[in-house]
This record gives sequence, structure tokens and C-alpha cells, in this order.
Amino acid sequence: MQEEARNTITQMLDELQFGRTEPIVRVNSVDSGLAKDDINAVMQAKSLPPTWMIPKVNDPMDIQWVSLLHLLCIKRKILSYIPNYCGTCPCSEHF
Repeated sequence: MQEEARNTITQMLDELQFGRTEPIVRVNSVDSGLAKDDINAVMQAKSLPPTWMIPKVNDPMDIQWVSLLHLLCIKRKILSYIPNYCGTCPCSEHF
């Protein structure tokens, strides 16, 4: 069920035209252990969400964790355009 939801969000980001509306993607809470997979899946979309909704934030570190993971995934996307890049996902290595 989680995988289906992740695929649906990615597909919607790529296919729908939001116009002046800003899409917001809600991920599972950091404490759930599912947020990493949520973010990694959504970051596969061609059109990335400008906003993440993080539920049940218990500590400011939860927000920093999501921000860092987001940045690492963007770095991986940029590096994937460089010839001979090893393709290792920084998201997986550090979290």
C-alpha cells in the first residue's frame, strides 16, 4: 500500500498541471521509519514538490533531517547528469 501511494504521488507530480497552485507532499513522520522511503520515491519525479508536509514533528531535528535528505537527493539528481558518475545514492549511504 505504501509503495502504491508513493508511485501515485510521483505520477501525479509528473502528469498534472497545478497552475498557480503549489503541490504539497505529505510524508510519514520521521519516527515512523517510512519517511526516508517516501522522500526517496517522490524525488524520482521529474517535477519535484516545492513543499513537504512533515506530520508529528517531535523535535526540530525532524525538520533538519527531512531538509538534509531532500538536499542529498537533489545532489544525486544533479550528479546523475555527469558522465561516469558512480550512481551511488547519497540518500541511501547516509540514512
